[in-house]
Amino acid sequence: MILELDTFQGSKSLKTNFYQAKTLELLSYLFRLYQDDSKKESQIRSAPHLNLKKIREIANFIDYHVADVGTIGNLATMGGMNEMKLQKGFQLLFKNSVYGYIQQVRFKKAMFLLCNTDKTITEIINEVGLNSRSHFSKIFKKKFGRSPRNIRTTK
Repeated sequence: MILELDTFQGSKSLKTNFYQAKTLELLSYLFRLYQDDSKKESQIRSAPHLNLKKIREIANFIDYHVADVGTIGNLATMGGMNEMKLQKGFQLLFKNSVYGYIQQVRFKKAMFLLCNTDKTITEIINEVGLNSRSHFSKIFKKKFGRSPRNIRTTK
């Protein structure tokens, strides 16, 4: 993420927006790292079989490699656990399924790219790991209440 700051090309106002977005992304990441500290001790104690550190590492991998996450089975294998433990860990830490978390990351990144770059919608779809423009547009509009094209024209 830090390397992106050095390599970003754009006007001064675009760089300012990019830096602000990256700051929020970093704060979000730090908040997520410490989020489980605020959870009730009994809730965490009730899941000793879950390797929460590994689950956070998988979430971090998704955050930075959303286009290449592969299957949930691949993610579980990467963390050295089965899919059930991975799903339970995501529910405990993020109140979301693994698939839901991946979709959340994809659409948050897509919104950022729509608002802050001149990439085509097709390029954005590929960058977030999707391949169907119609599916992307349908889900995007359902999630944000506006189509990607509408967001792009009013940025």
